[in-house]
Amino acid sequence: MRAQRLKTQPYKTGSMAKRACLCLILCILVLAGTFSLRQKINLPEIFSLAPTAVPLRNTPPPAKEERASREIAVTGRSWYALQLGAFTQENAAHQLSQEFIPRGAAGHIREEGGIFRVYAAAYPTRAEAQSVQKRLSEQGVTTYIQTCDTQALALRAAGSKKQLDAVCEVIGYLDGLSMKFFTLSSQLDKGEMTLSEANGALTSEGATCRALCTLLTNAFDGTLPDAAELLHTALSAVALICENGQNSQSAARTGAALKGCHLTVISELSKIASALPRK
Repeated sequence: MRAQRLKTQPYKTGSMAKRACLCLILCILVLAGTFSLRQKINLPEIFSLAPTAVPLRNTPPPAKEERASREIAVTGRSWYALQLGAFTQENAAHQLSQEFIPRGAAGHIREEGGIFRVYAAAYPTRAEAQSVQKRLSEQGVTTYIQTCDTQALALRAAGSKKQLDAVCEVIGYLDGLSMKFFTLSSQLDKGEMTLSEANGALTSEGATCRALCTLLTNAFDGTLPDAAELLHTALSAVALICENGQNSQSAARTGAALKGCHLTVISELSKIASALPRK
């Protein structure tokens, strides 16, 4: 017996717009149900973004630092430097400097009125300078004694407390640094300090100079006035000599670096003395 053939009848479907509306209504119902469920079981929100409760325009501006003034004293000292030569051309001075550095001399070059003078070392008394001068003469080296003074100053600085603290610390450090380097140099020359200790001293003083440079820069928010720029330049010059000489395996070259730092501090203090306003 043959089964009767099933008759099928197609159902009419709605348009695409009707189907889209149906889907949208279904999504809304699902989201509404999810939100209702979240509220009932207190699920936390994954992310939220909302304006701050207090408008930024109502935030009070930071208070300005009060300006103050402070007196700073700089100790004056007289030094007696041994001059190796004087030239009108810097290249000639540099050549002589490089000749004497391996022998333990500073080879420090100082320009004065268009003349480039090359110095070996500096001493606190003329008698000490004459004693070394005599020894050098016996080795066939002719030197001349030149007086290098750093003036005693009474300065008045004005600015914020942060700026005054930084300037006072730097000037105080530089003021005592010339004698410190002379002492270190003398100890190394006399064998009272090892090469390792001398290199360690150069490393320490170089790091201190760099740290004080940063202190100055931060105190003035990166924009240094002329007076502070002079201090920054002095610290940078000393730091560079320390860094160049701190790893030497030669006692003569390390001694030259210490003497070079000493003469550089004297030179930079003289520049500062002539540029900073006096009380």
